[in-house]
Amino acid sequence: MKTIKFLTYTVFVLFLSFAIYSCDGDDGAMGPAGVDGVDGVDGTNGNANVIYSDWLNAPWSAPATSGSFIHASTDFTQDVLDKAVIMAYMGHVSTTLIYPLPFTITGTNTITFMFLPDVGVINFMYMASNLFDGSGFKFRYVIIPPADLSKSSTDSKQSIYNELEAANVDINDYYDVCAYYDINPE
Repeated sequence: MKTIKFLTYTVFVLFLSFAIYSCDGDDGAMGPAGVDGVDGVDGTNGNANVIYSDWLNAPWSAPATSGSFIHASTDFTQDVLDKAVIMAYMGHVSTTLIYPLPFTITGTNTITFMFLPDVGVINFMYMASNLFDGSGFKFRYVIIPPADLSKSSTDSKQSIYNELEAANVDINDYYDVCAYYDINPE
């Protein structure tokens, strides 16, 4: 019984001691700042935000002096139009050569291929000086949004161009762009 009384008394004294000594008081002075950690190594550029289409086959089949086809896509928002770099490329099913748009072929027939993005769509078109058979042509777009959407449209687009230039990426070289952003060129 004495042991229980002693234990109860000891627990009560410990509790009372903690209650008294843990009262709020003035905080002491702030200690010195710790040493900054070592900066990490920047990661490699990725393509997490890069958007690109599959190859789109032009529906042109009859000779004409102009042709146009519109591809509907939710990729083209007002923010994308205002702040992203939009590139389009053209090829033909008979070759692996890919050309940036706009692109002009000259010879006995001058043919200019171009693209025009708008909210919700992209329009691929051509104009020719003589009748032209536009069958077999294919098109693809690549959208590179800015890392920081809060920048103005001019700053956003220029920062993308600056990044590509610093990385020695020729945006007119489709295969160079694909390699940089890890896009399957097929």
